[in-house]
This record gives sequence, structure tokens and C-alpha cells, in this order.
Amino acid sequence: MIDNPALREEVARILVERIHAELERQRDLKLQEPNISAGLAGEMRRWDGIQSRDWSVTCIAQELEDRAKGSAEDISGADIYIAITVRTPEGRVISKGFLVQAKIGLKPSRTAEIVEQCRKMRAKTDGAYVWIYREKDILVIRADDLLDRVARSRDVWPALSPEDLLDRVLACREGDLDLGIPDGMTAHDGLKRRLEQLRAPQALSFEIEERR
Repeated sequence: MIDNPALREEVARILVERIHAELERQRDLKLQEPNISAGLAGEMRRWDGIQSRDWSVTCIAQELEDRAKGSAEDISGADIYIAITVRTPEGRVISKGFLVQAKIGLKPSRTAEIVEQCRKMRAKTDGAYVWIYREKDILVIRADDLLDRVARSRDVWPALSPEDLLDRVLACREGDLDLGIPDGMTAHDGLKRRLEQLRAPQALSFEIEERR
């Protein structure tokens, strides 16, 4: 999406500063995971974007409704949907989305608790991540890196920082083009479309073999 490393770093820094400030505020108030996720999504959603060197970058984020049966979280396994949209100097618009399941201070021994949520996210997209809210920062783990682990494993997780993740999304090395804001849609209408997609149950496929 963005081939300028300095611009990618600037965008990632701005967004991460906003979400870290909101994380610290929420943790100081001793609020819980749903409040934190809603606050972080709100901070990303309220960002005005950036225009620099003929590039334009915007972000839309939405916390998903809770785990009641049939809710977006129940079906997709995610707490937050995020999409980042870039307009290049040539006028091309590229948007990538990803899903986040959030936990507070998750320890490796509790891996079994999030495996099913990771499976649900991966059924929707390969842009699926777990964000672990710590006291003053966030640890990012790919869903794929958790799915292959033995339950209650104490091995060290291969982790990213939020800056790393956002830089990689902006560089087109992470995230999902099929989960971004659809081309030609406003951010609101695109978000509505993606939320409908996340609420849709997974289809079943069957292979039928004729016996002779």
C-alpha cells in the first residue's frame, strides 16, 4: 500500500500513540476488556487521517457486539474490526482489514481459552490477531501462531508490537484486502457491509462421491 518507510512509520506512530494513551486511561479507571476494546476502536475511528506527500491514509475501527448467540463476536471470534485505507499519489485506493480478539494480561498457560476464537477468526480471514492488553502496552500475536500450540504451553509467543503490525499492514505484508472497505463505498457503508459479513454464519461444503 505505502512504499515509503518513513510515512508508514509516521502513520503507525500516530495511531499507536492514540491507542496507548486510551489504554492507559482505561486501565487507570480499572475498566475491563470490553470497555478497553471499545475505547481503542473509538480512538482509531475518531482519527482524522493523514495527508502527506500526496498520500492519504484513513482508518475505521469498530468494536463488535458481545458473544450473545448470533452476534458478530460469537460468529467471527473477534472483538474489534479495523480497516486502513490508502490513496496513492496516482489516485489508486487500497484498503486492508483485520480482526482482533483482545485479552487482558493473558499468560501462555491460558492459551486454550482463545483457540476457538482464533479458529473462528481464521474461518473469516487470514488477517486475524490476538491483542494482549498489558499495563502500559499491547502485545500482538498472529492467530496462526496460537492455533498450532499445545494447550497450556508455556513456550514464549512469537509476538509483534502494534507499531510492527500497522507498519506491515501499510506495507501490504499483513491484513486482508478482502476485508478492507470495498472500493467505491464510503467508510460507513463499507463498515456496514463488513459487519454483515462478520455476522454471517460459515457455510458448510460437502463433497459427494458416487458409489458404483
